Parts: sequence; C-alpha cells; structure tokens
Amino acid sequence: MKGHFVVAVLSACLFLGHT
Repeated sequence: MKGHFVVAVLSACLFLGHT
C-alpha cells in the first residue's frame, strides 16, 4: 500500500513541477 502513497506524492511533485 505504501507504493500507492509514493506514486501519489511523485505525481503531485511532477504536476507542480510542470506548472
């Protein structure tokens, strides 16, 4: 389940990084 949390954080970082 920890993997899902990591993916969520990475997605957020990538989203913020693109914007």
